[in-house]
Amino acid sequence: MAADQAAEAEIQRLTAAIDAHEGELGDMRSQLSAAEAANADLTDRLDRTLHELREVAGERDALRESADRHRDAAARWMAASDAANAALADVSNLLDEARTERDAARAEVEELRRTAEVLDFIAEDRRMVRRADR
Repeated sequence: MAADQAAEAEIQRLTAAIDAHEGELGDMRSQLSAAEAANADLTDRLDRTLHELREVAGERDALRESADRHRDAAARWMAASDAANAALADVSNLLDEARTERDAARAEVEELRRTAEVLDFIAEDRRMVRRADR
């Protein structure tokens, strides 16, 4: 019986130790569940942050591409503007030459008109002299 009592005491001691360890194990399981929940929240936040970073990187790339297109368009605009200004200068020179030629032609026409008037006057004068001579 003493052996039974010693065995029973050992069983109780071991049962108490198991119960204590199960309590500790339960506490550890609770802490693990809390850590897993916190980890899940951190993982979600990390995923959202990575998604936002990818979006920002995409926007930055789009902005770079837009800036590159803007620079290219500005360069093409400047080249076209320079070409247009050169063409405008050429047209302006042609217009100046045309005005000069027009003014010279007007002066020549005016001179011809005056000459024609003088010739008409002389012809009329001759007719009058012939009539007077008859």
